[in-house]
Formats: sequence, C-alpha cells, structure tokens
Amino acid sequence: MKRENERELLAMGILALALFLFLSLLPASLLGDRGLAWFPTGNAMGVVGEAVRRSLWTFLGVTSFLVPFQLMVLALALGGWLERSWCVRLGVLGLGWFLTVPPALPLAGISPGWGGWLGERLARPLSAAFGNFGALFVLLVAVVLLLVGTVGWNPLRWLGRGGWKTTAMVLGAARWVWGWVGTWREARTRRAVPADPEEGKGRGAPEALTPLSSARSGDVAGVGGGAGEGVAGDGSQGRTAKPAHEGPDVLELWGGSDEVHPHPQVFGELPPLELLDPPDG
Repeated sequence: MKRENERELLAMGILALALFLFLSLLPASLLGDRGLAWFPTGNAMGVVGEAVRRSLWTFLGVTSFLVPFQLMVLALALGGWLERSWCVRLGVLGLGWFLTVPPALPLAGISPGWGGWLGERLARPLSAAFGNFGALFVLLVAVVLLLVGTVGWNPLRWLGRGGWKTTAMVLGAARWVWGWVGTWREARTRRAVPADPEEGKGRGAPEALTPLSSARSGDVAGVGGGAGEGVAGDGSQGRTAKPAHEGPDVLELWGGSDEVHPHPQVFGELPPLELLDPPDG
C-alpha cells in the first residue's frame, strides 16, 4: 500500500473518531421525548458514548467540544485536505482556547461545572493573583492575541468599524422578537381563560323590542277604539270605526241611509256608468 493511501486511511479514521466524540457529547434530550425514545441510554452512541461524555465533561467542561475540533484539524492535516500552515494555526488556536475558556467560566460566575476540573484548577491562581475582574481581563486579552496571531482577525477592529451597528441591530431584532413572543403568550392566555359567568349579573335585562307590525296594529286598534267610543256617545247606531286601510262606509257614501245600494261603493274604485244621469238635450 502506498504511503499516501495509508495517510488518507489514518485521516479518515481520526475524522470518524472526531464525529463519534461530537455525537457523544450531544445529549439525546435535545430531541425531546422522541430522542429519549430513540436512545434509551440518553446518548446517541449508547453506553460507551455516555461514559465518554461524562469523562470529557468532568475534565474539560463545555470546552469538551474542542476535542473533536482538534481531531478534525489533525485529520485534515494528515489527509492533505487543508494547507499545513492553516492546520497549525487552527491547532494553536484550539490549544489556546483550552487554556483560556475553562478558567474564564468560573471566574465569570457561570454555572458551576461548565469549566470542568481544568477550569477550576486554572482559575484559582489567576483569581489569587489578579482578582476575578483582573483575571477575566487578562484572559480576554489572551483570546484577542490568539485570534490575531493565528487567523489574523482582530475583534477590536471589527467592533470599531461597524460592530456596534451590527450589535445594535441584533439587539433590536432580539427585543422585537421578545415583545412579539410576550404579546403572543398574553393573547394565548386570554383565550385559555374561560368567561366569568358572574360578569353579566347586576345588569338589567335588555328591553324587548316590539315588532314593527305589532306596533302598527296597536296604533290602529287604539285609534279605532277611540272613534267607536265617540260614535256611541253621540247616540249613533254604535258603528265601530274602521281600520285605516279600509275605505269609507257604504252608508256614508249614500247619505247615511240604512238601505244598502245594489252597487256599493268600494274604496279605490269608480262608480258604474249606470248610476250617472244622461246629459240634457
């Protein structure tokens, strides 16, 4: 087997190991109940992956994720898939993070255990020599020097040229998203609260609306009753008043006589021509 093929096989093996460690460091709870159902051991790599995760987390804390990163850089260097100079730079950068990030976490008062055993051991002498704030300042300067010396990126220059604007935009967007989430939660809570049955008590029942047809019938009946009483008081024959929609009485049209004409006048119609007198001469 050629030497080049051997190096590629070794690089692929290291790359597979890096992927295995990365998946071992991810807890199955990230996928919720479905992840726990898929991985009963709580780890995608089983019991071995869970043991590896606990060991790395105990020693390095959150910087355990730098282990697969360093292995990936090594694989890229052995396989010739990335320039050797860049592999050296990334390797030095990862090693520097191993020495600066773990002690910074306990000094900043972040959740205990995130810095691991290494962070606790490195933070004690730094805190004793510079204090918590001074130690954080020294570590921050060290991180900036690492970034400038390895990848040639100066975060301070980025902040001076436009980082403040970008940061303000990000903070504004985060504030808007937070306000929208609060409004959505408030609306959802209002929909979930049932209506109070006591709210309607103490208020008078609304007055029933009288239908228009009933009101008109009542008005007509009242007018008709008053007219009937007036006729009876005058000593007339006690005829009741007619509704407003009926025509004039037949007796009124024929001079008040009780005799019924063979051709009664109907309201809204003309008299027949036989009742008219012929013209003279």
